[in-house]
Amino acid sequence: MKKIAIALAASVAAVGLTAGSCESSPGRVTTPEGMCAYLVGNGNQLNGNRTVNDIIYPGNSRDYNQDYDQAKYFPCGPRNYIVSPNSGDAGGKDLLVGRTKQGTSVQVSASAYWMPNLQESVLRQFITLCQKYNCANDNLDGNSNASNFASPGWNGMLAENFHPAFQRAAAAVLPTIDDSAWQSANQDERNKLAAGMSDRFLTELQTVTGFTAPLFCSSGSTGSKTSFDCGNIRIVVDYVAAADNSLQQQTDENIKRQREIEMQRQAAQARIDLTNQLYGPDLGAVVRACQDVQSSCVIANSPVQVHK
Repeated sequence: MKKIAIALAASVAAVGLTAGSCESSPGRVTTPEGMCAYLVGNGNQLNGNRTVNDIIYPGNSRDYNQDYDQAKYFPCGPRNYIVSPNSGDAGGKDLLVGRTKQGTSVQVSASAYWMPNLQESVLRQFITLCQKYNCANDNLDGNSNASNFASPGWNGMLAENFHPAFQRAAAAVLPTIDDSAWQSANQDERNKLAAGMSDRFLTELQTVTGFTAPLFCSSGSTGSKTSFDCGNIRIVVDYVAAADNSLQQQTDENIKRQREIEMQRQAAQARIDLTNQLYGPDLGAVVRACQDVQSSCVIANSPVQVHK
C-alpha cells in the first residue's frame, strides 16, 4: 500500500507540473503616438520561434504571451537627422563635402526630416534593418534619457546608413550649385541643393541598406498599413561654406567691405538729397564743399554762412 501511495503522489505531482507548465505569462504592449512595437519570438524551448510575429502600430494595445514573445519598442513617428558642427546625431559632426559648379571645395550643414515607411510589408523590412543594430528597446522609457532620445543601436543605424547616403547625395548635387551658395549665402542656390539632395536621397539609402523598398519616408507622410504615401525625405540646407577657411574668411571680409562701401554710399546720397532740398542743387554743392574742407564759408551775395 505504501508503494501505491508513493506512486500516486508522484503521479499527482507530475500532473501538477504539467498543468503548471501550461499556464501562460500574460503581457500587454501599449504604444503611444509616434511609437511602434513588434512581438518577436524569444526562442525558448516551448516554440523555438525567433521571428517577428506581430507589429503594433501607434496608439494601439495588444495582449501577448511572454512565454513565447517579447515586445520591442521603436520610434515610427517624425524624426530628424542633423549634420552640423553641434549635432548630437551619430556621425552628424562630419560635415558633408563636395565641389561646386566652379570647382570650389565646400562643406555643407543640412538636416533631414523623415519617418519609417508604415506600410506593413515595408515596415517588416525596416525592422529587419533595425534588428541588425539592436535599435529597438525593451520598454517605452528606454529612449527617455538616451542620446538624441534614441537607443545606441538606433543612432548606430543612422550613422551607418543615413550619413553615407547624405554625403553621396550632397556630392552628386553640388556640381550643379553656384559658388554664390557660400560666397553670399544665396538662398535660391541652397534651396536648389536641398531639393536635389531630397530627390536623390532615397536612391542612395537603397544603395546603402540593400533594400529596394523605400524604408524611409518624409516626416508627415500618410497612409495605412496596406498603402502608404511615402514622400521624399525633406532636406533643409542650413549653410554652405568654403572648405578652405582662409578662402571663406577672405570672401567674408570682402563682403563686409562691400557692405560698408554701400552704407557710405547711401549716407552720402542722403546728405546730397538733404542739402539739395534745403539750398537747391547749386548752393547745396557749395554747402557740402564748405563742410568737406572743414572751414567757415560766406556765400557771396547771400546772407548764408556755412560753418563746419
